[in-house]
Amino acid sequence: MKKIIVGVFLQLFGAFCIADINSPIVQQTLHDLEAGNGDYAEDHVFSCTDKAIIRCDDDGNVIHLVQYVTNENQLDVDLSVFTHLDSYRLHPELSISKLPKGLSNLTDLGYIVINAGAFTVPVIDGSVFPTSLYTFSV
Repeated sequence: MKKIIVGVFLQLFGAFCIADINSPIVQQTLHDLEAGNGDYAEDHVFSCTDKAIIRCDDDGNVIHLVQYVTNENQLDVDLSVFTHLDSYRLHPELSISKLPKGLSNLTDLGYIVINAGAFTVPVIDGSVFPTSLYTFSV
């Protein structure tokens, strides 16, 4: 019985220690975010070298994300899987009426940039975010 408990603990601990970039759910989320942009093949395995859209910390956790939105449905992808995310850049190529799903659940997020140009974007209410937030719209 003791071995079973230790084994279960090690499996749970190992699951929490997996780097974001190696997580299947993070990989799927990155594919969903990039759907329609055509830059990444469906079988592409994202890594920390994909610097056009992500930056990682030394442990392989995604800490910076850039999202190019060509279809407002891309904003329905739940970003809360990026548990270490501290900065996010949104580049909509159309007017949008909402922010990405799960964005306000990220406890480390402290920096958001929205490069909208002439497009309409929603106003960010910093009070709904768990940490102090710096927001910029261009």
